Amino acid sequence: MAVLNALKKFKLAAFAPVLFNLAMIASTLMPMAMPSFSNATLAWGVVVGGFLQMAVLIPALNKMGFMPKFTLNFWSPTVGVVFRKMVPGLLSLGILQLTILINTRFASSLQEGANSWIYFADRILELPLALFAVSLGSALLPTLSQQWARGEKDLMAKTSNQYLRMIFFVSIPC
Repeated sequence: MAVLNALKKFKLAAFAPVLFNLAMIASTLMPMAMPSFSNATLAWGVVVGGFLQMAVLIPALNKMGFMPKFTLNFWSPTVGVVFRKMVPGLLSLGILQLTILINTRFASSLQEGANSWIYFADRILELPLALFAVSLGSALLPTLSQQWARGEKDLMAKTSNQYLRMIFFVSIPC
């Protein structure tokens, strides 16, 4: 999906998660329709959903000549650069997980259902971010990368400002 987004081909990258979600919904409903199925259907839903995503994306990548080439050379200088650039993101995700752990621990000492309410509130909080900011950010990243590579820093700042205003315009009311 990231390669297709970078090439400004958004349709398939946006459609692929729909297949995953449909597989998860089907695997959730299947035990109710056929009680002989076990709880393992959810696990199979993840596998089938992932396969469906791959089945949609790989032909497009192959057609565009961007099929990934697998190698066992994990310690090249390029891989080291990628790992070093991942550290800030991993730290921020660690802080997020720590916050979830603290919230869950705190809620478990409250009345029954508090964990569910905190989870639901978090889903509502994340909805505008997931719908608008992430979508616009995915569409904006290739444009900003091209502007940076061409040295068009003023245009890049103007584009960033325009999209941030758009994100705020949609997200703040949410």
